[in-house]
Amino acid sequence: MRGRNGKTMRSERDRFMAGACSRAFLLGLAALAGTASAQDEAKPPATYKDLPSETPAKFEPTNDGFDHVRREVMIPMRDSVKLHTVLLGRVDSSW
Repeated sequence: MRGRNGKTMRSERDRFMAGACSRAFLLGLAALAGTASAQDEAKPPATYKDLPSETPAKFEPTNDGFDHVRREVMIPMRDSVKLHTVLLGRVDSSW
């Protein structure tokens, strides 16, 4: 639709949508700025000196109930880079 002097006029719906989109963008930007500032404050983990620690000094996994054997090897490739590979085999097989 053309108005005076040959300039196009926006319809009522187009003007409403442009205003709503810009308001939504500003609201989203404000929300992101608020969450970014909230993450700056890092709290140290809670420590309780009266209670014993549940974290062991050295963790050793048990393999008692496994029905497979894990073997890690480095396979040389053509470009002289070694590929870290994990092989899993059954316990009763010999390899």
